[in-house]
Amino acid sequence: MPATTLVTLFTNGNPLNPATVTGALHVSQNGVLVAGTIQLSGNNQAIQFTPTVPFNFGALVQCFLDSSVQDVSGNVLQSYSGQFTIQGDPATTGPVAVAMNPPNNATVPLNVVPQVQYDQVLAAGTVIAGNVVLTDNTVGER
Repeated sequence: MPATTLVTLFTNGNPLNPATVTGALHVSQNGVLVAGTIQLSGNNQAIQFTPTVPFNFGALVQCFLDSSVQDVSGNVLQSYSGQFTIQGDPATTGPVAVAMNPPNNATVPLNVVPQVQYDQVLAAGTVIAGNVVLTDNTVGER
């Protein structure tokens, strides 16, 4: 995820009681709580956390929503936790493939259009035939 990522949690059911949300969401970066602002959106069914400063490159971000959150009818939400990692510093870390289609070693038709998604923008001048290699693993040809 980019360092400027906002954390958004979606709920279903009744709208949330805003007074119960602020103290219930905890976001940490590498184990240290992060300061930020919390807003509700989407008919008070989405919680958005915006950190005061962007996350650090390579940081592990963890989100905890405790069971003190209530909807407008007083029902308690189930607690939640999740995590993600912020991308490395693009100035010192090369691009990393995060998704590809077709998957590695897949059997595909001859007219497939390969796609690769990277964790950062590629320099257009480096995406040239000399730097891109497709291999037919069944015969070992490029």
